[in-house]
Amino acid sequence: MTRLIMMLAFAGVAGCAPADEAGDPIDATFTSADGKADTGGIAEGTPEAIGVLATANTLSKADLKSKAKLASNAAAAIDAVRIGDDDTQGTADDVQFATLKQLDDVPYVGPVAFAKLLAYAQANGLVPAPSPSPPPPPPVDPNDPFPDTVCADAPATLAQLASLFAPGTSVADLGTYQIDGRQRTCTAVTGCSAWTAWTPVFANPTGTTTSPVLEHTRLRVSGTGIQLELVHQLCTASNHYDGEWYGATCTGLGGPTVSCPGYYYVLSEQWGGSGGTFCEEGELYLNADKYTLTGVVTPTCFSLEAQAGPAIGTQYAVRVHGAL
Repeated sequence: MTRLIMMLAFAGVAGCAPADEAGDPIDATFTSADGKADTGGIAEGTPEAIGVLATANTLSKADLKSKAKLASNAAAAIDAVRIGDDDTQGTADDVQFATLKQLDDVPYVGPVAFAKLLAYAQANGLVPAPSPSPPPPPPVDPNDPFPDTVCADAPATLAQLASLFAPGTSVADLGTYQIDGRQRTCTAVTGCSAWTAWTPVFANPTGTTTSPVLEHTRLRVSGTGIQLELVHQLCTASNHYDGEWYGATCTGLGGPTVSCPGYYYVLSEQWGGSGGTFCEEGELYLNADKYTLTGVVTPTCFSLEAQAGPAIGTQYAVRVHGAL
């Protein structure tokens, strides 16, 4: 910096600016530890700072004086830094100002010069528009038992689902699925409580229950379409029902809405009067109400939901979801 000051002195600009020029003293500063002193609160990296640096980097020495209205000594000092020690523009030692602090270290560049550089930048479109703030998250619907999204892709086409099968096969086993449960209580006076976690239970109308487990998902060709099967259990009885699968069959694949009208499971194995055993079926109920799962099947996942229960009392909801 000493060499630069000596150069400016020999160039005849180290003294005071002419009387008709408003400028800064040689050691003026417009930044401090927080990078914002005498800048009107403008900090490093802001759009205004980018505009100031663009002005200092791109305007010629003459334009810094005539257009940005800098004092002649400030314009000369900025230009001297930019062209480097060899005093030649367009060589390897040329400098571009990258920070306000770097610009502030130039002699005669202080609050006055900063204000003029900023005014020029603002008047000539060199201050970029600030980045837009991210949109706020959508409001949470208190009536939605599952506000989190577990499968957000567009519905799958039949061609996309067909690609999950091996050539010539009619069944594709795809993996496991998961069952989530929620419940809440509603009154006629105080409204409904928040949804809380609940473990769905497989139950028949007589109240016999068995706990749900994580089971597997498969696709099956049906005529000219494809069905989704949520397989809960295989019957292992000795009669002709041996090997029959239980769960839910979902139709509507390839369209916007998939529907699964019933979920059956093996309640127990019973002795048949004609000999052997057979499987007794149960159905998944919510608060003694049978339900239909509805939702979406995409190329990579599925999510199906249902709610049941009275308007006043305990309400239940289930979500069945998994990957394909």
